[in-house]
Formats: sequence, C-alpha cells, structure tokens
Amino acid sequence: GWLPQGVVGPRALMRLRLFALFEVAFGNPFEPVPVEGIELDVHVQMARRVTELLGAQLQPARPMPGEPLAVRLVLREQGEGGRVRVERVPLGAMPRWMAGRKAEVRIEPGPSAPVDRPRPDSLQDLIDGVLERPPATAFVVSVKLPGRGLRGRGLMSRDLPRSALDALLPEASSGRVEPTAIWQRARVDVGRVAAGRATLNFEVRKERRAR
Repeated sequence: GWLPQGVVGPRALMRLRLFALFEVAFGNPFEPVPVEGIELDVHVQMARRVTELLGAQLQPARPMPGEPLAVRLVLREQGEGGRVRVERVPLGAMPRWMAGRKAEVRIEPGPSAPVDRPRPDSLQDLIDGVLERPPATAFVVSVKLPGRGLRGRGLMSRDLPRSALDALLPEASSGRVEPTAIWQRARVDVGRVAAGRATLNFEVRKERRAR
C-alpha cells in the first residue's frame, strides 16, 4: 500500500490480506477456527513508488462481434521524474450475441477487483479466495457483459445459452445456485503500487447482414 501522508494512518494496513483472513477465521459458517498467533513483518519505505493511472482508451472504441478488444492505459511512475508510459492490455473478442448491446470496462488496483469463484463450500474455499486476490502492484481490467452466468457450490458457469439459463434458474429459488454477471478479466503487473481507477462504457456494433 501507499499513503501520501506517511505512516500516520492505518488505511494501507487495513488492506492487507491478514485482515481478510481474520474475517474468514471468525466469520466463516463452516467450522470454528482457533487463532493461535499472529506474525506480521512490515517494511516501511519513505518513497513515492506508485504507478498512477492517468487515462484509458478502448481500441477500437466500438468493436465488431468477434473483433479483439484492448484497453490502452496511460501510466505515470511517480518519484522518477514522472515518467509516462503506455500499456496495451488485450481483452479477447466480444461474443456475437453482444451485437448492438452495451458493456462496461473497469480498471482498478488488484486488491479492489473481485475474484470470480464458485460459492464457497468449505473453510479452505474461503481461504483460497483471499489468497487468489491480485496484488497491489497490478491493475485489473475487467469487461462486464450484460448476459448472466450461474454460480453455486463448486459451480461457476459463464456465457450460458438462454435455454440452459432458463432451465437452471428455478434452482436459484432453492438457494443452490445464483445468477452472476459475466466478466472477462486481464491483469497488468506494474511493479509498483497501483493507484487510480477508471470506468469506460462502449457499444458493440451490429454485424452487417450479407446481401
């Protein structure tokens, strides 16, 4: 973490995985967890080792279905003369059912990005979810598509056909599965604490019909 005012505030420490693991230990519904001890090494450096997000741009701004999408990130490294660099993050192609529909791109520091996982079925599932969170030295670029998937215990399904979704949704009333958003994610490691976030909205162009 990084704090512009120095070590006088606890905000950076509160983002450590340690506190998320405390929540797992004392709040999990699966089994009691005795905490026998805590060991934490904190290394403090008086420096501005931060990579700041200055801007983001979609390439192309309105993609066609099946056309690869990328995000151009403009980053500034603080503390070294303000060097500016550009990172291009590929995100894969938009599915054909997205033609004429809108979607959203989010760019955020790693710890702020959610992790796509099935619904936890054990204490170990909860621990794995904490440990799989991206580091603070990375930006996560996520595309949120308007379709829906399903999530349950040990189950994570994305981009389901409408017929399959309709067939499985009655299970949601029993609590076995729940609808979930569809995300396409990519990560760019910047080697420093990532700072800043952005949201971009775009529309996928309709495919031209053959004459």
